[in-house]
Amino acid sequence: MVGANIANNAVTFLTTTVIAILVSTEEFGIYSVAVNVTMIAFAISEAGLSLSVVRHYSQETDETKKREILQAGVLLRSTLSFFLAMIALPMGLGLSYAISASHPISRELTIGMFSAAALGLWASARSTKQATQNYKAYAGLTVLYGLIRFCVITVLYVTGVRDAIFFLGGLYLISPLLIAFWFYFTFNRQYGLWPAAINRNLLKSLLSYGRWVVVSYVLSPLCYTLPLFILMPLRGADVAGVYGVGLMFSAIVGPLSDALGAFVVPKVAAYSNSKEVHAYILRAIGFLGYFLTALALAVIACSIVFQILFAAKYHHGLITMQILLAANLLASYGGMLNCVTHYLGMPYLNALANLGKVIIAGAGSWVLAPELGAPGGAVAAASATILGEACLFIIIRRRLANPSLS
Repeated sequence: MVGANIANNAVTFLTTTVIAILVSTEEFGIYSVAVNVTMIAFAISEAGLSLSVVRHYSQETDETKKREILQAGVLLRSTLSFFLAMIALPMGLGLSYAISASHPISRELTIGMFSAAALGLWASARSTKQATQNYKAYAGLTVLYGLIRFCVITVLYVTGVRDAIFFLGGLYLISPLLIAFWFYFTFNRQYGLWPAAINRNLLKSLLSYGRWVVVSYVLSPLCYTLPLFILMPLRGADVAGVYGVGLMFSAIVGPLSDALGAFVVPKVAAYSNSKEVHAYILRAIGFLGYFLTALALAVIACSIVFQILFAAKYHHGLITMQILLAANLLASYGGMLNCVTHYLGMPYLNALANLGKVIIAGAGSWVLAPELGAPGGAVAAASATILGEACLFIIIRRRLANPSLS
């Protein structure tokens, strides 16, 4: 799964690198804003269903009810994606005015809304494979997704396309739609797309658990992207572009986080007692030394690449990248520990921790960004991330030590 995610993420990284080299810092700032708005819209429309389906499926023993859970998840996900596609145009116009009134970016943001709807269908496919712990199929979907993206982007590049909006659609719209069509066809043959009778209580239960997950899904990346949105009006699109390059490098952590989450969350959610959870935490802590070594090597390697490709064009981008990459790696390790909230059945702890991160990141950016620019935003995001993960881990240990608090 790590290999599949790395292959997929390499397409994003290489494509974004080419875009960052070809276009101006201002244009790349706009592209970065559009991509991150897309991810936030996707997180909202996802409604936490991926993790909610995984948890409900993992804790159910009746095979008929397991089938109903998968069908209900697909039904809800399809409905939400359809709704988001219907409001894509007005959302694109409204967000363009809110984020960049002086420089309209409605085209990019409208494509982003359609892409978010398509990504939701793609997420439904992956969560189904994750819930059933069919990791070979999960990895296969990821490889196919990355391969389609690579082919689409290659065609665009070879035919002379240099407009970032087409790369945005190629990376986040076309491929997830193609995968979704294939998945829905195979899912219908195996399970049937719609349940024979709609279980309203099950739908409510999935959404009820998912509402806290979606808050976490929205707030977690917002800790990193809020400084970008603050930099755009305060310092301009060119400074936002510098921060965007830093985000591009920090996104290489995504394959590791995705693979760990896909494998670990169903296991942890299915634990039957706190002893198993304590043993899991101790095993995870035992990897800390190896993890910190890998972190240092990753920062050094990325710094060399940055110096070769971007140092002359994106001033102050190196320190921005180093701060964001290190913070994202530490957050990945923290997530491996703090996914225990899904054993506790208390996803709101993640939501509250992420809310605290966003508040700290926003306040810190507002204070530091006017003077320090992109590095100031990176410091704010990194401080918020590390403090939030540490506080959440302390709360989890207290809950495990004293079950009455749960």
